[in-house]
Amino acid sequence: MTRLIIITISLFLGVSTMCNSQNKKVTLKLKDGTFLHGYGKLNRVNEIIFRKSLDQNAITYDFSNVEYFQVNHSDYYEKFVQLPVKGRKSTLVVKERIKGRLSLYTTSESGWVNVSGGGTYLQSNDNYYLKLKNNDTLIDMKKDVLFSRKFKDKAAEFFKECPILAYRIKNGKKGYKKANIMNIVEYYNFKCP
Repeated sequence: MTRLIIITISLFLGVSTMCNSQNKKVTLKLKDGTFLHGYGKLNRVNEIIFRKSLDQNAITYDFSNVEYFQVNHSDYYEKFVQLPVKGRKSTLVVKERIKGRLSLYTTSESGWVNVSGGGTYLQSNDNYYLKLKNNDTLIDMKKDVLFSRKFKDKAAEFFKECPILAYRIKNGKKGYKKANIMNIVEYYNFKCP
C-alpha cells in the first residue's frame, strides 16, 4: 500500500512538473549571436523545447545551434551549456554553477533507491566538472584521475599555484575537502593570484 501511495505521488509530481516546466521564462543565445526570449524547458535528451509565447506552438532546438540555454527565475537564473569532457568523444550538457578563471559545472542524476524493509526514496546526486578559463574541455571530478582518489594530494597539486589554498586542502582544513568544491573554486577565483 505504501508503495502505491509513493508511486501515485511521484506520478502526480512528475506530471505537474512537466506541465509547469514549459511555463518557465527562458533565454536562448544562438551561436549566431541572436537572443530568443520566451518559455521553455530542457528535456531528458537535452533538447530545448521553446516557445516565444505560451499560446504558440513549441519549437525544438538542440545545442548544435545554441550557445546557452538559461532559465530565468525571479531572483536568479540557471544557465546550461554543452561542452566537451576530457577523455570522452561526446559532449555533455552541464549547468553552470560558478564562472571565473576556474569554472564549476554540474549534472544531476536521480533514481529510486530501495531500502531494507521494503521502502524506497528518491536520491539525487550531483556530478561536478571543472574548466579552466583558457581551456574549453571539462575535467570530470568523479572519473578523472586528478580527483578520483587521494583528493587531498591530487587537489593540492592541481591548485599548487595558490600555495595557501593548496596547504588548506592538503591538511584537510575545515571547508576545504572534496565535499566543499564550490567553496574551493570560489576561493581560487577570488583570493588566488
